[in-house]
Amino acid sequence: IDDSNEIIPGYMGDISVVQSPDVIASAVGQNITLDCMFHYGPEKVIHSILYWFRYKNGKREYILHNSSARYNGRIKVLHNSVDLNQSIVLLNVTWDDFGTYHCMMSYSTEQRGPERKSGGGITLLVFDHPEPFYLYALILIIPFIALIVILLAMIIRIIRNKQSDKKAEMHMMHRRTHKRHSKP
Repeated sequence: IDDSNEIIPGYMGDISVVQSPDVIASAVGQNITLDCMFHYGPEKVIHSILYWFRYKNGKREYILHNSSARYNGRIKVLHNSVDLNQSIVLLNVTWDDFGTYHCMMSYSTEQRGPERKSGGGITLLVFDHPEPFYLYALILIIPFIALIVILLAMIIRIIRNKQSDKKAEMHMMHRRTHKRHSKP
């Protein structure tokens, strides 16, 4: 897990923050990426710090700086200074992770003092992990296949019995005909 949260200073910028999509969903226990991109303007940024937070009970809950114990070891920052991607991966999503997450940049430029800008947020919806489809398929398909095999076996047996009965009848008719012709 990467604990470094600073973007390399020296990029040009009046920063804009873009988060998308507005809503994302994850099953309990899965990992989910929350996207955040920064765009810089013409001013040179001399210092910047990345924050991620969500609102919980009307208060900001920081998940990178001064984070609560429940996020400890569960956040991976996807630093990329080339395309200014500062997305995070939330590992092992829990029910309590439901909420709207914001990325925010605190920065200073050569002409202005410290500023902060944050994205519009991504709302994370959490749902129960569904049972794997193959379990349902096995429960339904195996008895169905067994029933088809039994029906096919019965049909084959009936057809063979009819064929056997016809052969026996033909054999009997042939014997009778043969006996009539062979009597002097």
